[in-house]
Amino acid sequence: MRVKYMERTYTAKNGVIEKVRFAAPVSTRLRSSKTKRSTPRKQESNKNQAIHILGRVLNNNFSAGDLLLTLTYDEDAYDKMRKAALAELPQNAHRETRLNALMDAADKAAKRFLRRLKDNGMRGAKTVLVTADMDGTTGELVRVHHHLVIAGAGTALERTESGMLLKLPNGRTLADVWGQGSADWELLRAGSYSKLAGYLIRQVRHRANRKRYTCSRNMEPIEYAEREIAAIGQEIRVPAGSVVEERQKSMDCVAQYVRYIPPAKKEKRGGHKRGGGADGV
Repeated sequence: MRVKYMERTYTAKNGVIEKVRFAAPVSTRLRSSKTKRSTPRKQESNKNQAIHILGRVLNNNFSAGDLLLTLTYDEDAYDKMRKAALAELPQNAHRETRLNALMDAADKAAKRFLRRLKDNGMRGAKTVLVTADMDGTTGELVRVHHHLVIAGAGTALERTESGMLLKLPNGRTLADVWGQGSADWELLRAGSYSKLAGYLIRQVRHRANRKRYTCSRNMEPIEYAEREIAAIGQEIRVPAGSVVEERQKSMDCVAQYVRYIPPAKKEKRGGHKRGGGADGV
């Protein structure tokens, strides 16, 4: 089979750059519909890919001062949601089916919260929603909860006198609008948000035919350039002084991935060029 070697470069608005090299058939066939369950190895590969894609979304659409919000359920709200989610299932339903039903119900609750945010003065904000029920470090199941990243919210909202709560433009707090439990928040700092993407995705349990996160429709797609390359087997080079956040490569260096933050560009100093005037003569 004839193949060609490609290099794709993603450039996010916050300066993070990703380069991917891969071999692709000269002529490819369309994928058939998926009928079999993914293997654990494939699930792990899909998770890593989801981390990279979400990282691009965050790096290209969010910046310092935006809001990272964590929503949890109190006992009464959780019990009520759990009973409603399981009521339509047979008593002998598989454990995974019951967990998935609870996750679906939680997803709906979080999306209702987003609609209420819009009704309370946050219309047009960019949002990423992650519904999770797993400890990202140990892999153990935990109570379902939500993480949201909201662009512009950190500057649009006001802090209460205690500084612990955020108020919407109409005076209501985020916890009031959520109404199911706590609404903990922090503001994003300047820099790369790829590690944040990993933190979020690793808390999401694999569910067949389910997305690990959802984004609002007003996300700006990341710019990328793609080119065919002749040389293979050499490690992707990055500019001197770059901060390399992640690097992966196959044994033969054909398949490669690198993510880095290039050094800041030095400002050009003024002055006359040697041997010429303003017109270059």
